[in-house]
Amino acid sequence: MNILRVYDAAVCIAELEGRRVDMSFLLAIKWSLGAFAITLILGFLSMGALGAALYYLCYPVLAPFYGNLNNWHGDWVWSATIWAGMLWSVSFLAAGFLNLQLEAQGISAPWRGGAYVAVLWAGAVGIWALLLLTQYVPAEAANRTAAVECGEGKGNRQYVEVGLVATFGTEPRLIDGPRCLKSAWNSDMVAMVELAPDFKPEGMTFSPGNEPMEAPLGQMAAIYPETFKGLAPSEFEVASTFSTRNKNLAVHLVRLKDGRLYALLNDVV
Repeated sequence: MNILRVYDAAVCIAELEGRRVDMSFLLAIKWSLGAFAITLILGFLSMGALGAALYYLCYPVLAPFYGNLNNWHGDWVWSATIWAGMLWSVSFLAAGFLNLQLEAQGISAPWRGGAYVAVLWAGAVGIWALLLLTQYVPAEAANRTAAVECGEGKGNRQYVEVGLVATFGTEPRLIDGPRCLKSAWNSDMVAMVELAPDFKPEGMTFSPGNEPMEAPLGQMAAIYPETFKGLAPSEFEVASTFSTRNKNLAVHLVRLKDGRLYALLNDVV
C-alpha cells in the first residue's frame, strides 16, 4: 500500500510540475501569444490588406517570380491575401519560442530583437511562397475564358433566361443560343444570345459601339465568332441596362446594321 501511495504521489507531483512548466512557458511568451491572437483576427478583419502588405515586405524575394500583386487576377487573389495575413500570426509563436531559447543562452536583447524580426520576415516569405506555389495563376490564364454548357435544363441557360425576364419583364423570343463563357479561375459569367429583331424594349437608347462603355464587348468575338470576329465596333450599336431585380447583372443589347439583335449579359460587382 505504501508503495502505491508513493507512486500516486509521484505521478501527481509530475503532473503538477508539467503544468507549472507549461504555464511558465506560456507566461514567458505572453507578448508573442498576444501578438498571435491580434494578428490572427486582424488578418481576417483586414480582408486581405494585411496579407497584401506582407507580400510587399517579401517583394525582393518573390517579385522576380510572381511580379506585382496589382497585376494578379482571379478569385484566388483575395483568398490568398486573407490567408497570408492570418497564417502569418503563427510566426509570432515561433519568434517567441526562439527568443526564449536565446535568452536562456544569455544572448543580449538587441540580438534577440533582430532574430525576432528575422523570424517574422522569414515567416511572411515562407507563407506567401507556399500560397503562391499552390494557388498562383498567371494573369493570361486567369483572364482566359472557355465555353461552358448553356444547354437546355442547365443552370447557365437559366442564368440567361431568368436574367432577361428580370431585366425586361418578359422573355424575348430567342433565335439562337444562349452561349456562355466563363474563366476557369474567375466566377464571373459572360453570356450571349441572339434575339428576334423585332424585340424593342422601352427606355433603351442605342449608342455607337466604338464609344466608351462598361461592357465586355471584346468577348463577343469569342462567343459568336461567325458574327463578330473581325467586325469593327462602329458597325453595331449598344444599349445597356441593369436588371431591375438583380443589380449584379448587366444586360447589353447589341444591334447590327442589318437588323440582327443580340443580348450580352455579364456579372458586375
